[in-house]
Amino acid sequence: MAESSQTGQDSESSAVLNIGVRELAEFVHRRGDIHLRYDRSTSGAEGIAAQRRAQQNRSADYEAELSVRHEFDVVFGDGPAERQVQACVLRGRIDGCDLAQGLLEEYKTTRANIDLVHAHAGLLHMAQLKLYGGMLAISHPDKTSFQLHLCYCHPEEGLIQTQREELSGAELREFLEQTLASYSNWLSEFFNHRLARNRRIEALQFPFENAFRPNQRALAGRSYTALCDGTNLLLEAGTGTGKTLGVLFP
Repeated sequence: MAESSQTGQDSESSAVLNIGVRELAEFVHRRGDIHLRYDRSTSGAEGIAAQRRAQQNRSADYEAELSVRHEFDVVFGDGPAERQVQACVLRGRIDGCDLAQGLLEEYKTTRANIDLVHAHAGLLHMAQLKLYGGMLAISHPDKTSFQLHLCYCHPEEGLIQTQREELSGAELREFLEQTLASYSNWLSEFFNHRLARNRRIEALQFPFENAFRPNQRALAGRSYTALCDGTNLLLEAGTGTGKTLGVLFP
């Protein structure tokens, strides 16, 4: 599943901002060295095959690839007059879930030493699982506790090493809320920066006293129209025409 935030869209748009659980976990909870030097890559197909083998003979209540979502809003803008609200949806799929037992599983496939992988990225992997747990804790308030199983699999050897953690529904909801608060603060700053940028652009004047060079105004006008309309534009202009500023200004 593609998990990407759409922070490239206009902040003024009413479109919903989709955020992936894995992306959120990596943004907020990644720690330490960003380079896993001892990793030996596995393909997506290998990961799916290893997960399916591990999930054989599960109970009738067990569900693989369970889709979950959680809606929240981000408020931004300087003062009540400029206050805006961005609707957001956190989305993801839990690798394995047995709600009857309160069991959640996240699978990571690797050929590297599992102990080293967990030491390097275990907190991040468990954070992803906790976010899933928080979403389920909100949608199933009757569940008082959850068993979180972080399962590392070797694609050929079939070895599975599981890290286990038990947390209450209240603890998982708090973890989700704190993570979203951290991410929302960043999003609010991002959107506020855009608002300030747009205000500055509205008052921006062409930066040279002698105004446009010959043909440069026409180039800028065509570029402006194409940018506003979202259309393609192919321009050809000679050296010294001022192509760079003629496009950057509009």
